[in-house]
Amino acid sequence: MYKTFACKLESSVRKACRKYMKDKKFSVPYKDSKGRIKYRTFYDEGFKKKTVRREASHDNIPNTIVCKYPSLTARLKEKTCELCGKEGDTVIHQIRNLKSLKGNNEWERKMIKMHRKTLAVCTSCNEKIHE
Repeated sequence: MYKTFACKLESSVRKACRKYMKDKKFSVPYKDSKGRIKYRTFYDEGFKKKTVRREASHDNIPNTIVCKYPSLTARLKEKTCELCGKEGDTVIHQIRNLKSLKGNNEWERKMIKMHRKTLAVCTSCNEKIHE
């Protein structure tokens, strides 16, 4: 509250407190409908501490999602072909949609099983796919 008034006055918190403190309470002056100056005192009696109820129904363990297969970046960083297992440079083979796959080839069955439209393969496997 002090910072809000200080920002509004474009001054420091200390200057705002000096201006609005009256009888050790933060009071803001205003004029009523008859033109008299009145003061609005802000609540200064503290707040009751709320006790936190510990019940068995509360779930303290966060709900985490476990991915069965690694993400695209993790698959690229591994630098292993997902078809033949050869280590080295990999490229990503991508298709438009999974429903276009029939499952005739090994790479199609692998993509259907993984529910992925992308497959990290070595250059030789990529050439076989595009034949």
